[in-house]
Amino acid sequence: MECKVGTIRQIHRALVEHGYHISEHALREWVRSKQIPAVYSGNTAYVCYDNVIAYLNYL
Repeated sequence: MECKVGTIRQIHRALVEHGYHISEHALREWVRSKQIPAVYSGNTAYVCYDNVIAYLNYL
């Protein structure tokens, strides 16, 4: 299974382009609270776009 992975900022931009109206701050909080899984390289969090969409559909 292939997943589009990016930084929080990149994923936020993709979400906005696809019509999802959430703030970058909210996305960061969901990652920080481990509601959305992330992989870290240093201080940079990388998230899977599909995981974010699944979380938004769960809300």
